Amino acid sequence: MIGLLTTLGALWFVAGWMSLSIYVQNVVPLIGIGIGVDYSLFIVNRFRGALFGSHLTTEEAVGVTMDTAGKAVLFSGA
Repeated sequence: MIGLLTTLGALWFVAGWMSLSIYVQNVVPLIGIGIGVDYSLFIVNRFRGALFGSHLTTEEAVGVTMDTAGKAVLFSGA
């Protein structure tokens, strides 16, 4: 959500200087929401694999998930 709002805010400033197609306002949220859903499913899938694939507690599975998928999502989002 933060990335989506930041991008739309940046587009608002750019639109003040130059003419942008109306499709830009439609494609940016589409891609932002799609990437957000993809990242969340990636983390949920990794969490379920860590939780049900071993004898870890929920807290340990969250730690393993954030150590692997969390780093990947943070790096990709940055």
